[in-house]
Amino acid sequence: WGVSGCGLTSQPGTFTDVYTGTLKNACASCHSPGGSAYVDNGVTLDFSSQALAYQTLLANSVTGQTSKFDCPEVKIITPGTAATSYFVAVLFQDYSHADFVTSGCTPYSAHHQDQSISAGEKDSILAWINGNAPNN
Repeated sequence: WGVSGCGLTSQPGTFTDVYTGTLKNACASCHSPGGSAYVDNGVTLDFSSQALAYQTLLANSVTGQTSKFDCPEVKIITPGTAATSYFVAVLFQDYSHADFVTSGCTPYSAHHQDQSISAGEKDSILAWINGNAPNN
């Protein structure tokens, strides 16, 4: 599980655990202003800090290139429902499917192969979203 800056283990299923255990280490280099996801694909997720990561995940709809089309009407996170959260479909193949939420919106799938998210990290992400995605 993720470890906070104080050396304490964060609680699985919290946003602190999701950020420190996964987003900060595996995602922030591309998903921040100036990062390749921003520059090359127009994906405006900002994982440069925990506060900005939470804000952009919960406030934004899908922007930039997906594997097929833009999906501006689709929310990145659906609090309480991991199965309909685009973020989950992008990270985990078992949640990804053609025509995600709306016709023509197919989640970006490269992260199914290029990210090595552990089972514990996956469980924490799903628990956080299914628990209404609080800023904890």
